[in-house]
Amino acid sequence: MLAGCARRPGGAHVGGLGGAVPGGQVAPVPDGWAEAMPGGEEATVPEGRAGTMPEGPVTLFLAGDVMLGRGIDQILAHPADPALREDHVHDARDYIALAEAVNGPVPRPVDPAWPWGEALPVLERAAPDARVINLETAVTSDGDFAPGKAVHYRMHPANLPCLAAARPDVCVLANNHVLDFGPAGLADTLDSLAAASSSASMRNSAACWTSITAALSRFTASDGVVARQSASCAVWRKIMRRG
Repeated sequence: MLAGCARRPGGAHVGGLGGAVPGGQVAPVPDGWAEAMPGGEEATVPEGRAGTMPEGPVTLFLAGDVMLGRGIDQILAHPADPALREDHVHDARDYIALAEAVNGPVPRPVDPAWPWGEALPVLERAAPDARVINLETAVTSDGDFAPGKAVHYRMHPANLPCLAAARPDVCVLANNHVLDFGPAGLADTLDSLAAASSSASMRNSAACWTSITAALSRFTASDGVVARQSASCAVWRKIMRRG
């Protein structure tokens, strides 16, 4: 995992949504980027707070390449099928054996927060205004291995409490592993994340996942920016609601 916190005092510049916005001024969201909540209802902001940037610095937590499949999925409470189609490893449990050969026994099943190690206390101390992760793992027990790929990542939907332990506000799926298990795996991923967003620890992610679902339905080879824009919009709206 690669993570960092970015902060811009006095205002914020978020993912292509314009320049710095001084605290307290109105910052419009571009037309067509309004997000929908599950069930088709538009996301709303309490009266008097819509589009208002809070005073003070804005802190973002950005985590790339969050991979909760293979060996990690296998030590959680509900491991998926361990079968792999890699050149040298054909069973995800072999990655556990490799880790144990270097670091000693790995407990199983582990608590959902265990794979994050010391990262969660550090994240809590940083107290970012928005937590953004790039989930490089299909969340599915369905689908077929996508052909022509050397590596396929998946985690069982029942292991999503591991993802929820980090309390993400935005879960970005615009990456090269979202289709590791084909369209059926992608549909399962979106459904699983939408269902998990009803939990208290992941409730803020619902709008982003809904928006990304719509974005992915419009994807073409030359239109890869759509889902990234949707994620940026979700971050923006999260910051607007702070305070």
